[in-house]
Amino acid sequence: LDGGHLLFYFFEAILGRPLSIKVQEFGMKLGLIVVIFLFLLTTVNDLSRVNFFNTIYRIFS
Repeated sequence: LDGGHLLFYFFEAILGRPLSIKVQEFGMKLGLIVVIFLFLLTTVNDLSRVNFFNTIYRIFS
């Protein structure tokens, strides 16, 4: 299980009932968006450290 499922189980224990399917779907989509954002942020950060963008700029200018 990942953290998302554990969070859903936590809310289920507090509320005494499972969250609705729509809320679970929204949570999963939000989690996926966060993971994609972190992936893109890390990729851009790594590429900027190796001067990738400066090299591309010099090639096309």
